[in-house]
Amino acid sequence: MAATATAIAAWAAANSSAIALTAAAASAAATVASGYSSYKEGKEQQKAYNINADILRQNAARKRLENSLNEDILRQENREKLSKARAAMSEAGVITSATTSGVLGQMGAELEQNAMNMRYQGETEAVNYMNQAAMQSYYGKAAAASGRNAFKMSFLKAGINAITTYVGVNSGLSNLGSAAGGSKAFIGGSRQAALDASTQARLYSVL
Repeated sequence: MAATATAIAAWAAANSSAIALTAAAASAAATVASGYSSYKEGKEQQKAYNINADILRQNAARKRLENSLNEDILRQENREKLSKARAAMSEAGVITSATTSGVLGQMGAELEQNAMNMRYQGETEAVNYMNQAAMQSYYGKAAAASGRNAFKMSFLKAGINAITTYVGVNSGLSNLGSAAGGSKAFIGGSRQAALDASTQARLYSVL
């Protein structure tokens, strides 16, 4: 068993560069995969925010339409009220007096103010819906941008993680072989150093 363990350690040490390179590639791939997952999540969040924004815009449009119809109805009712008031004053024989004109004028102004208040209230609600829609769109763009940035940064992180993994695995396997006393723990001083330098150079060029 000891001989087998020593042989495995020696083999791992002799092939430490190749094993470390494989581990580095796996680490880089996992980092980029995580970044892509963040990118997709950002897109999904943007889609959800945009759906909310569309609903709010529809609410705003519906509120403006309802408000316009209600205002038309109110104005029609106001005209009927003024007409009845004039008819009543005319029947009473006071339609031409200054007081009657003042009363009718005041009545008309109050009715018009009611209609304007209705318009203002409805438009305020519609604008509030539109503001909420704008915020939802903003949040959607921010989520998508965050996902894109995470995906871009994953390539930089992948390079750093790959180098860190390579150095750690390579060093660990080499030390394992050395501790086990395997003759293959190192491929001979300067030759091994040159091989490690060449492998790391290839790793940098790929990343």
